[in-house]
Amino acid sequence: MAEKNLLHTRVCDILGIRYPIIQAPMGWVSGPALVAAVSNAGGLGTLANQLAQAGGTTAKPGYELPDAEEWDRNPVEWERRAIRQVKSLTDKPFGVFVREDTEFLKMLAEEGVPVAVNSGGPPPSMDFYKRHGIKVVHMGSTVGHARKCQERGVDIFVLSGYEGGGHDPGGHEKLTTFAGLPQVVEAVDIPVLACGGIADGRGLVAALTLGAEGVRMGTRFATTVEAANHINHKTAMVQVSDTGTVRVGEKWDGIVRTIKNPFMKKLYELETAGASIEEIMAWVGHESLRFGMLQRRILGEVQGDIINGELLCGQIAGLVKEILPAGEVIRRIVAEAEAVLRAYGQVSSGSLSLDQCLTGLRRP
Repeated sequence: MAEKNLLHTRVCDILGIRYPIIQAPMGWVSGPALVAAVSNAGGLGTLANQLAQAGGTTAKPGYELPDAEEWDRNPVEWERRAIRQVKSLTDKPFGVFVREDTEFLKMLAEEGVPVAVNSGGPPPSMDFYKRHGIKVVHMGSTVGHARKCQERGVDIFVLSGYEGGGHDPGGHEKLTTFAGLPQVVEAVDIPVLACGGIADGRGLVAALTLGAEGVRMGTRFATTVEAANHINHKTAMVQVSDTGTVRVGEKWDGIVRTIKNPFMKKLYELETAGASIEEIMAWVGHESLRFGMLQRRILGEVQGDIINGELLCGQIAGLVKEILPAGEVIRRIVAEAEAVLRAYGQVSSGSLSLDQCLTGLRRP
């Protein structure tokens, strides 16, 4: 059982972690170094199932990643290598974003992965996970998704809100994190994590206040020293303003939130102006929008082209001002969250007025 502290929740007990802070499994971003750093700091690092060596970087011997094409040719074996890299860097629990195929699942069990992370429809392999003692964390965007996950035996549900970056934030219903969260919490008994629009201790406390038992963060961890994405992507994220992202892809069932760069601005204009799929495909540069957008993401996040590539990013990026080590990110989030909780405790005891409390919590 995880050691208890001011932020301890059921999530800590289920996953065996100190703090209820989970790092999102971002393709091309959540590599072994980031996963281990988050887990070593008391959170849960989660390994992506698509990774590549970012342009301009040189890995330490034994910690190399392939290029994107090589990973795609043999994803199970490369994932196995990445898992072993994580295990060489930490003895703490970590998760893996899974592929629901037989060989991948067999490899997870062989490697003793403690946590499986999924998204989309309820995972069809729950019997496999239970049989091998693997905890399951599943992401959705509605009350209905949460109920289905609970029925299937999922251990922890992640509510992905509209504010988030990456794939399908808020779903087609566009439900926001802080509108959906209390509704989901009231609908299910399993622990719920808030995801989307959270990057600091205040966001963590806000989520806890609405009934979440932890948070999952992507953008804040994508802007860390250990993240595997290109430095140009990280730098672009810390320069983004509150209105610097855009959500596209509803027309072709490929919803993502990204940085509003020249490529994405034009794509958004085409979609909202009612352009045909053929016109959109021509702009993306491929007859398959799914494959074309994947190549654009590799161009941006792996190769560092911030003009023509796709750069996933959440709306909260305007709050992220610097690239930090992942351990320092967690340290600051925990310190701020505990300070907020203690300040409100002083309000309830009468030793501090609410106005004094709020003034003390405002940043200069």
